Amino acid sequence: MTQLEATKQVTSDGQPRTLKRIAAEVGQLLSTSPSEASISARLRDLRKDGLEVVKEADGEGGFLYSVRRSAAAEPAVNTPVAGSRSAIAFANSLK
Repeated sequence: MTQLEATKQVTSDGQPRTLKRIAAEVGQLLSTSPSEASISARLRDLRKDGLEVVKEADGEGGFLYSVRRSAAAEPAVNTPVAGSRSAIAFANSLK
């Protein structure tokens, strides 16, 4: 398992965590001690992979990070495909 995969696994529940806590949990999975800087880099990599990384103040001068699927990456529900029967029926229903 790579550090990126471990970071994704640790953060996949969407719970806010500090970089220190993410690093500790990733370290447990990999039996290593990743730095907070390397975890921050992995969070940037997750952004590049289309996930949304939310950064919020923790009220004590630090930050909490949570990861979730980007709304743009999720398929639209019940959206007719252009040219399909359902799209044509939908368009006709608007007339």
